[in-house]
Amino acid sequence: MAIPDFQSVMRPLLQAVSDGKQHSLANVMEAVSKHFQLTDEDLALRLPSGRQTYIKNRIGWARTYLNKAGLLSMPERATIQITPQGLVALQECPDRVDVHYLR
Repeated sequence: MAIPDFQSVMRPLLQAVSDGKQHSLANVMEAVSKHFQLTDEDLALRLPSGRQTYIKNRIGWARTYLNKAGLLSMPERATIQITPQGLVALQECPDRVDVHYLR
């Protein structure tokens, strides 16, 4: 499967933290990767700079947008937690959360 764009990652990311607890980015990355059924080859693909994998980049951008929109919080370094607004977004958007919804 191709690596999803960052907007496609938004809802699965919210779903991965929907229990309201703090989650490490590593655990979230694993859950999102499983959601998209990414292969080891997919997970190893790196950006042209070679410094970061595509999936880590996409999750990072999704996290940034969701945090700025108030759907996620970052209570500690390398952890995220869903907010009450994030739980509402999961109910209102059963198929996809994207930039259009965040506006």
